[in-house]
Amino acid sequence: MDKDKDFIGSSNMGNAGNQTNNNNQADLPKEYGDTKIVALVRDPMWIHVYWEVNRKKKEDLKNMLGDFYDQANFILRVHDVTGIDFTGENSASYFDITVDKSAVNWYINTGNPDREFVVDLGMLTPTGQFILIARSNRIKTPRAGVSDVIDEKWMMVEEHYSEILRMSGTGSVGKASADIMGEITKRLFSDMNLSSGTLSSASSSSVTRKTDKEEDSFWFKVGTELIVYGETVPDAEVTINGNIIKLRPDGSFTLRFELPDGGHNFDIKAVSSNKKHKRQAVIDVNKGTK
Repeated sequence: MDKDKDFIGSSNMGNAGNQTNNNNQADLPKEYGDTKIVALVRDPMWIHVYWEVNRKKKEDLKNMLGDFYDQANFILRVHDVTGIDFTGENSASYFDITVDKSAVNWYINTGNPDREFVVDLGMLTPTGQFILIARSNRIKTPRAGVSDVIDEKWMMVEEHYSEILRMSGTGSVGKASADIMGEITKRLFSDMNLSSGTLSSASSSSVTRKTDKEEDSFWFKVGTELIVYGETVPDAEVTINGNIIKLRPDGSFTLRFELPDGGHNFDIKAVSSNKKHKRQAVIDVNKGTK
């Protein structure tokens, strides 16, 4: 297994017992008398662990190892347990990090996003025996790239759908969210003359490729979606090409719609409630299908 990995160490944080600060307020204790290790995710490549070994456990280790205690190293053994019912011996791979006996926390570069890890704190004797002291919780690092799951994050409430649909001139009574979304994408934005902010004749943003024989049932359809999102103060007025967009209570907004071939211009403006402050962003998009 790999023995060397990038890491950032930390020295001992102090002795046990409560401390008092300059304001005569009691600080949290530096130790709690436990023996444990806790793992936390920092980002796709790095995790952070902190631990405590109580006095009794240290005495037990000294008695067990005798003269070898001073020669033995404290080890963080980082197990990759992705998709495994981990028993302690069946990790997909692991690597060791030697840490100072006075350290109480460590940053570890796992080198692998979107993986699951468990970290063992133990001692490695001169003969190569690994003595487990404590095992951490199981954690998973996030993926390094942009997530391909966007519906939950950018999903708009049905009230917002209905209001935009009403602006587009289509009814929303009795329609489910999926139907409303379809109406929005096909009418409000696909039908919109994006340079002027007005509605034009109906058009389709998808491209259909058929065979030479029209009677052939085989066909192929490709479409493109675009997400426009942002945020401002909750009481501001936001418009896209002159159309007012209803904001969420926190001032954020999201619009998702089909994108037809060609060039498109999005003129997005935010105006404060007292009309004294204005901000503007212009987005140019050019989409083509070959």
